Amino acid sequence: MWGAYSACRGLETWRKERESDLAKRLAAAIYQYRKSLLEITHPDVSPEERQLENGPQENLGPNYFVYWFRFGKTKVPLKAVEEILAEGELRWGSEIYRMFEPIEQTERNLLRKILATDETAYASNQERISGVHSADEFLKDLAYKKTCEAAREIQTAFRPIVDFLKGKV
Repeated sequence: MWGAYSACRGLETWRKERESDLAKRLAAAIYQYRKSLLEITHPDVSPEERQLENGPQENLGPNYFVYWFRFGKTKVPLKAVEEILAEGELRWGSEIYRMFEPIEQTERNLLRKILATDETAYASNQERISGVHSADEFLKDLAYKKTCEAAREIQTAFRPIVDFLKGKV
């Protein structure tokens, strides 16, 4: 009888450890993805990114190509998050994907803002891109504010899933 009880307790402990390990892996992947999205909004330009700029060198702020390059770098951490989310769906159900929806919406909004910074296609993009007041406003917000509106939006979008994972670790 004590053996059966001990076995049940051991299995319960093992299940909780596996759930905790999954939550830790997802939290680490979420952190990397959030960091990559926040790097898009960083006003400084690295030497590697400087080569992407086709404008004059005295323009020290990022331009469309730099933002597009940074946005492309978010795909690797996103893939890692999606792989762990698939496993998380098996354990926690579809609620984990519902918590990820604000993050996806924020990513789409950020992409719209990046597309609006393309000066060559700005006029045609402006009609189909909703929610972007002007490319200049977005660029000034990034260049002159320590925590820009886009960064605050990113942080807010990640809050539900981070709070959920805190309870699982």
